[in-house]
Amino acid sequence: MIGSTVNIADVFRFAEERGCTLRIGMMDNRLLYWVESRYFIGRPYSQMNDLVEFLETLPLVMPGEAAANFSL
Repeated sequence: MIGSTVNIADVFRFAEERGCTLRIGMMDNRLLYWVESRYFIGRPYSQMNDLVEFLETLPLVMPGEAAANFSL
């Protein structure tokens, strides 16, 4: 996944494949990236590549599991 340029849309799909939602926020004029799932809230990363490296350590989830992740 890691290449010279990381696309936000690709990272969103990559996170979704692992049952996570990509979140982006700003603090002190810096973008921060993290993921959330029904099991955890990840720590924020200032570099998208660092977040992708973390996502690569997470297992893939089955399509039904990912959908259940967002049920109320």
